[in-house]
This record gives sequence, C-alpha cells and structure tokens, in this order.
Amino acid sequence: MIFENFQHGFRVVAFARTAQAPPQETIPAAKKSSRSQIESDIISSIARNPGITIRELCSILGKGDNMVKEYLRGLKLSGRIAREGSTKKGTWKVVGDK
Repeated sequence: MIFENFQHGFRVVAFARTAQAPPQETIPAAKKSSRSQIESDIISSIARNPGITIRELCSILGKGDNMVKEYLRGLKLSGRIAREGSTKKGTWKVVGDK
C-alpha cells in the first residue's frame, strides 16, 4: 500500500495480490450439444408448435436468448425455416429440413 499526504487530504493506493484463477468448470461430454443437435431440436419444436416464442425455445434448449436468436438466424439464412407474419403475432414454418 502506498499512502500519499496532500495539503487538503491524503490518498491510499492499494494493490491486489495476484492469485491463481479458479479452475473453470467443464461441461461433461454427455451434456454438450452439437450445433446440428440444437438446430434439429429447434426445428422439431417449431414443427410441433409453429407459434413458439424465443423465450420458450430458450427454456427447452437451456440456452440464452442471444444464442437461440443466432441459431434461428442461421436456420433462416439456410432456408430451413421461415417466419410468417409479424414479429409479435407471427408463426414459424419449417421450409426444408436437411
């Protein structure tokens, strides 16, 4: 620690000790999902319920909303799914499954 005195006060500078980073948790291989498995889960969920929401897909897949949106974007770009109607009231359609 460094203490510095000034005319109208003082300043203390503290330095943190460097510590080892805690070991990162690893996901067991059985719990890891491949991209194709997640995409097929999304497609089957849409086939069962075309009005499914992103929030519902998140809970089914156990993924965050940004991750699910990214998968949906990829599936739309590849032509495997399509969105019909508005963002709020629309439904999903399985167009072509590889």
